[in-house]
Amino acid sequence: MFAVRQAGKDKYGKANPPLMINSIVVNPCLLDVELSTEKGGADRWAKGVGNGAASCIVGGPHQNVEEPPAGSVVVQNRTAFSPAREEALMPVAIETLQSIEGADAVVYISSPNGRVLAHCSLWWSETPLLDGERTGFVGHFQAPSPSYASHLLGLAFFQLASQGCSIAIGPINGSTWRSYRFVNDTGAEAPFFMEPENPATYPAFFVENGFNVLCNYYSTVTDGLKVDEDVKGQYQARLAKEGINIREFNVALIDEELSALYDISARSFASNFLYQEISKPEFMALYKPLVPILDPRLILIAEVESRPVGFILLVPDLNEARKSTDGKAKTVIVKTAARLPEDNFAGLGSLLLLEAQARAHGLGYERAIHALMHEKNASLTICHRYGRVMRQYSLYHRYL
Repeated sequence: MFAVRQAGKDKYGKANPPLMINSIVVNPCLLDVELSTEKGGADRWAKGVGNGAASCIVGGPHQNVEEPPAGSVVVQNRTAFSPAREEALMPVAIETLQSIEGADAVVYISSPNGRVLAHCSLWWSETPLLDGERTGFVGHFQAPSPSYASHLLGLAFFQLASQGCSIAIGPINGSTWRSYRFVNDTGAEAPFFMEPENPATYPAFFVENGFNVLCNYYSTVTDGLKVDEDVKGQYQARLAKEGINIREFNVALIDEELSALYDISARSFASNFLYQEISKPEFMALYKPLVPILDPRLILIAEVESRPVGFILLVPDLNEARKSTDGKAKTVIVKTAARLPEDNFAGLGSLLLLEAQARAHGLGYERAIHALMHEKNASLTICHRYGRVMRQYSLYHRYL
C-alpha cells in the first residue's frame, strides 16, 4: 500500500511536503528476511510472497502484479515476528518524515499500526550532475538490519530511476550544506560536536546493496595549539601588501556579518565536489542558530578596505564540555574556512588558521579538530602539516 503526497513548491515558493512512499509490512519480520538481488538494475521491483512478508512493495504507486517478472527482487518470510523486536526499533513519527523540507520523496517501511520501521529521503529535482549523468540523493537513512536496508534501498532505487536518475549518491540529506557521509573508520577519539554519527553497520548496508565509495573525507586533530610566530609572521607580511586586516565577528551586526560569510562561501565553495547553491535565507537559517553557542573571538574575518574576503569559524567542542567536570571544552573545532578565489589571496587560509589557533591557545584551548575535509581539499593538505588523522568518512554511489 502506498501513501502519496505531492512534492515540489507551491505558487509562493514554499516547499510542499515530500512525496510519501510507504511499504506497509503485514508481518514486520523483515529483520529476518532475505532479498534475492538478481541482476535487474533499475527495472527491479519487489513483491511480498510467503506468509505475510509485505502487503505491497515496489513497482510504483497503485501497481498490483500477481506474479513477479524475471529478474525481480523477491521478499520471502523466514521466521515469525517477535513484537519485542519491533519495540527495539527506532521510533520516528510520520509527521517528522513529512516535515523534511525540500525532499522530493520519503520512502518508509511501517507496520500495520503505523510504526515506522525504516526510512530514507530522496532528492532528484535539483541535484547536480556527476560526469554528465543525473544523480539522485539518498538521505535521512535509518534501517535496523541488512534486510530492512535492502528492502528500503530497493524502493529508493526504483523511485530514483523512475525520475530519470542514473546514479544514486548517499548518504546525503539533500545537499552538502546539510548532514552527509557515513563514518567508516571511527578511530579512538570520541565523537565531537556536530559530527555526523551512524551505526557501524550502515556502511556495510550500503555496500551490500551495490554502493561503492565515491570519495573519502577526514577529520584531523592538532594536539597543542602553540603557533610558530615566525611562520605566521611570514604570511602576515606577504598578505599585508594586499591590505589584509583580520578582525573578530561582530555579534551586534549578526545579519550583516552572516551575509558577508554567505557571499564569501558562495564564491569559495562553487567548485567544490557536488556543490549546490543555496539562497542567503537558507544559509542564515543554517548558521544563525549557532551564534549563541559560538565565541565571536574564534570567528575571524579577513578584510581589504572593510570588504570581507575570507573567514574562519571555530566552534567549542560542546560534547567534550558536557562531559568535563568544569563544563568547559579543551578542544575547538575548525568548522568552516573560506576565502575569495583571487590569486592575490593565496595563503590567506593558512594565515587565518594560524591566527585562529593562536587565539584559541590564548583562551585556554589545548587541541583543534579540523573537521570533515574532502580527500582532495587543500585544507586537508594544510592540516596534515599541523595534525594527525582521527576519523574517516565516506560518501557512496551506485549506478541504477
